Amino acid sequence: MYDEKMKNTLKDAMHISGVELTKLDRNYGRFIGESINSFILQHSLVKDSISYIASHGHTVFHCPKEHYTL
Repeated sequence: MYDEKMKNTLKDAMHISGVELTKLDRNYGRFIGESINSFILQHSLVKDSISYIASHGHTVFHCPKEHYTL
């Protein structure tokens, strides 16, 4: 599903600034949305027949001990 550019961007996300991380969050959301729309078209699905779509997202920072994840 991910091209090399997206794989590398997500892999390096823990090393970018807060501003760049915010932009990545927006761009990743668009990427997921475009991927979903492409899948719907490719499989000739009717959008009104889809009840829900789930995505696990991507974790950049995770520290249960300190009660945060992003």
